[in-house]
Amino acid sequence: MRERRSSVVESLDPLIELTSHDPQPTRTYSLDYIFVKRFFRLVRLLFRPPGNTYRFWSTHREAQQKSIFWLYCTFIFGSCGKEVLVYFVGLMPSRFYSLLTSKDLTGFIAYMFPCFFLVFGIAISLSILNFMGGLLALKVRRLLTEHLQDRYVKPKAMYTLVLNHESVDNPDQRITQDIDKLSESLREIVSTLIIAPLLVAYYTWKCWDVSGFIGPAMIYVYFILGTIISRRLIKPIVNSVFYKELHEGNFRFLHVRLRQYVESIAFSSGEIEENARAHNSLSTLLTYQRSIINKSFPLNCNSFAYIGSILSYMIVAIPIFTGVFDDKDPGELSSIISKNSFVSMYLIYQFTVIIEQSGKLSDLAGYTARVVELLEAMDNVDNEIENIEIDYPYREDDQSETIEFENVSLLSPRSKVVVLGFNLKINKGDHIVLTGPNGCGKTSILRALAGLWPCTKGRVHVPKMKHGKDIIFLPQVPYLVHGSLRDQISYPSIASTIYISDQEIRSLLQQVHLSHLEGLIESFDHAYAQEWNKMLSPGEQQRLMFARIFYWKPRFAVLDEATSTMDTATEDHLYSLTKEFGITLISVSHHPSVYRFHKRHVALDGHGNYTIGDIPDLPA
Repeated sequence: MRERRSSVVESLDPLIELTSHDPQPTRTYSLDYIFVKRFFRLVRLLFRPPGNTYRFWSTHREAQQKSIFWLYCTFIFGSCGKEVLVYFVGLMPSRFYSLLTSKDLTGFIAYMFPCFFLVFGIAISLSILNFMGGLLALKVRRLLTEHLQDRYVKPKAMYTLVLNHESVDNPDQRITQDIDKLSESLREIVSTLIIAPLLVAYYTWKCWDVSGFIGPAMIYVYFILGTIISRRLIKPIVNSVFYKELHEGNFRFLHVRLRQYVESIAFSSGEIEENARAHNSLSTLLTYQRSIINKSFPLNCNSFAYIGSILSYMIVAIPIFTGVFDDKDPGELSSIISKNSFVSMYLIYQFTVIIEQSGKLSDLAGYTARVVELLEAMDNVDNEIENIEIDYPYREDDQSETIEFENVSLLSPRSKVVVLGFNLKINKGDHIVLTGPNGCGKTSILRALAGLWPCTKGRVHVPKMKHGKDIIFLPQVPYLVHGSLRDQISYPSIASTIYISDQEIRSLLQQVHLSHLEGLIESFDHAYAQEWNKMLSPGEQQRLMFARIFYWKPRFAVLDEATSTMDTATEDHLYSLTKEFGITLISVSHHPSVYRFHKRHVALDGHGNYTIGDIPDLPA
């Protein structure tokens, strides 16, 4: 075993090329029309979010909360104020040259006070702008995350996206991390370029005033050449950023699975294999990260700024060597040179700043692609759900007391036949158990019952569900919420919206043989997350889910092997208690011992055929 561990680990160099079994990129991303289209979709969401009943420029509190318009305007105003201070600070050297060459001590001392004021003003304005930039990034993240989260975490949408849209990797990462990184990239770019067009226009005019047409022309040609070169360098980086984030999500998910299945891995002694997979995933991730570093190297060569400084002196030299200032004395000439060089250098500086945003723009393009791809996938999901509701109606009846499958034909998402011409009516007290070999479609019928899968033919009629009060589904793997014991029992309603007394909780725990759980927790309202999986065994988790049923007392309880990890005595007790509460059972089970709690038996053969028969009355 030791030799095996050594060979696995040593073979995994963190900067190796992509191995043959790693997923290869199938799409490319760059700064193109698609990026512009996607980016402006995000801009519309930030300024004019859907569902906002007010104009985006409205001063109403709700409108301000749902749009960045006023924050952005304030940011522009603050940036303009800072640039006014920068302009006057830039003229300070020319004034000092004039005062020093004329040996004007009184004027020099008097000029010191406004200079200190200007310097402190710039420092304060920069601090305020950094603060506002942080607020802007925070608000962008909140608006985009809430919008995507609301579209993703809603009935049928999340299930459909995860199960049927595998091309959209790691939607959780796109919502929790990619939006955050996009917000930070946007903040950095906006903070630098928010009023760049105005500054370029103003200093172009000032530069023209100094050197005529030739000065601005030289700077613009220089900028255009720099833009073309930068765009060619950025294009391959966008693709690498996208796939680097994809593999970041895969690497994180791998480690989440290791924590989730730690006991299974330990029982199987699978640590070596899992370590090899983790190394391989890290290798792939670092390969893309190294690719970004390599491709960013030319962009990090800051020669554009240094060459620009030389260009500025060439522009200043034009009027000097053409004799425009021959009538000026040395003091006046030095003051003019200082002022004119500031104007031309600051115009070049603005272009330099724009060019230097190339690296950040490549990151922004990558994050934009990942976020908007999820939005586009949600558009497709919404259309699919809408079409399904039209073509394959799923009827909820307010007054109905029965569940009915009316001539239902069902196919899996991969077009495998589940059942054909399925007819079944379940009245109150008409307990049903579904059986058949693994993969025959028992759970698929429950998915159709829940409206998760459309029927290719026929209809499913169910009582209208109201927060789980009419039908409750219990899957084989219990879903434990991150919350308190009160939250576990009251799910899917939020505990704060209903009243469930401590005595009711104790009674429910006693009914499911979990009274000892009260001694394991601090209180019924203390929230736990992963600790639930440590406190409760798989069988105890399934028993806790029955407490949820006994609290809600629905008309129907759909149990998909919901007692698979329980002992027979506990299983019999919970089935008997469920029937005593007047709850109709719809069960999927491989345990023959539970058949006696049902009236009818539905057997599937896995080829689309089924049989329905009565179960003899046996003592329960």
